[in-house]
Amino acid sequence: MSGDNPARDQAAGAAVSAAMLLANLAFSYMSLMLGPFFYGYGFVLAMLLSSLFVLTVTDGALHKLNYTTFLLG
Repeated sequence: MSGDNPARDQAAGAAVSAAMLLANLAFSYMSLMLGPFFYGYGFVLAMLLSSLFVLTVTDGALHKLNYTTFLLG
C-alpha cells in the first residue's frame, strides 16, 4: 500500500483477504483431520501467516511515507 494509487491499495487489501481465506481453509481442514486436540490451531496459523503478509505490505508503504506525504501533496 502506497497511498498514491488507491487501486493498488485496494488490490493489496484484496490479496491479504484472499490469503487469509485460503490459509484459513487449508489450515482449518488440516486441524480437523488431526483431531479434537488440534481444533482452532488452523485459525491461529492462518492469522499468523496473514499477519506476516500484512507486515510486508505495510513495510513497503512505510518506506514511501515521506515521499507520499511531502512530495506528492
